[in-house]
Amino acid sequence: MRLVTLAFLLSALIGGCSNSTADPSAEQTASPSPSATAVSTPAVSVSPSKAPEADPQELEKQKKLILLETKDFLELYGTNKWNTEKSKSTADSIREKSRDQIGDVRFKYLEIAESMEDEDVQNVAKIYGELGEIVPSFRAPAPSPSPSPEPEPTPEADQPIVLTGKGDQATKFFELHSGFAVIDASDSGDSNFIVHILDESGQDEDHVINEIGPYKGKSIVVIQDDGKYMLKIQSEGSWKFKITQNVPTAIKTAPTQLTGKGNDVVFVNLQSKLTRFSFKHTGESNFIVHLNEGISLANEIGNYSGSTAETLEYEGTYVISVQADGKWSIDIE
Repeated sequence: MRLVTLAFLLSALIGGCSNSTADPSAEQTASPSPSATAVSTPAVSVSPSKAPEADPQELEKQKKLILLETKDFLELYGTNKWNTEKSKSTADSIREKSRDQIGDVRFKYLEIAESMEDEDVQNVAKIYGELGEIVPSFRAPAPSPSPSPEPEPTPEADQPIVLTGKGDQATKFFELHSGFAVIDASDSGDSNFIVHILDESGQDEDHVINEIGPYKGKSIVVIQDDGKYMLKIQSEGSWKFKITQNVPTAIKTAPTQLTGKGNDVVFVNLQSKLTRFSFKHTGESNFIVHLNEGISLANEIGNYSGSTAETLEYEGTYVISVQADGKWSIDIE
């Protein structure tokens, strides 16, 4: 009995050892169980979370509040119940209430807020009307006065040159610019009154007056160049000269009549056309009339009545110089 039991134990031990020894030539291959089935798990698609839609009733409420704030702005702007700070806070309030609005309406609300902050009441009223609302009367800000343009300085008229004296003299030099000069002269003497105008080099520019005093009258001379000039005077009495180079402001326009006595210089507005001049002179000496110192209209002695015509090339102001010893008239048509 004891021997059988020992043999059985040895047999069990030897069998266990042989089962635990690996065969190096044997390939260990894992094969799936016939009953195992592969399972494919589908990918899970995640949809973005959708923002909750705004409550239509809430949107309508916000619209009414925005329009009400806009109306208040239009009605109160410019009064003591509104100020710049209130414009800004109301604009912020409208922006906040416009947050859930969509489309063009939201854009207009935001534009109202922007204009309100800029205190552009005119544009706020415009957009408010575009939204279908009745625009209340509002106080548009008074336009800021634009600075008045500085008036262009009016060129100062040349001051007349006044010369006085007695007897034969050469005056001091005085300045003239090129163009014409009207010399208004008077002399109290009873003999020759002769006047020349000389330039700085001593050249005789014109024989201005050659009369027997006493004398009072006007003459015109042509000044060729800007520069210094003087008068050379022969007289037995006291004399006075006033020299001007300005066209007078009060000028007659043809058709008209010019009248005077003695030597004179008259400016007149004429048209560019064939113009008729009619003359009358009551006197004993020369009656000489020139137009612009280049056109001779009359050259007679003593009493005279006659007419002439000249074609004038341009429309504008002309100067008529008259040399006479009596009364005269000139009709221009």
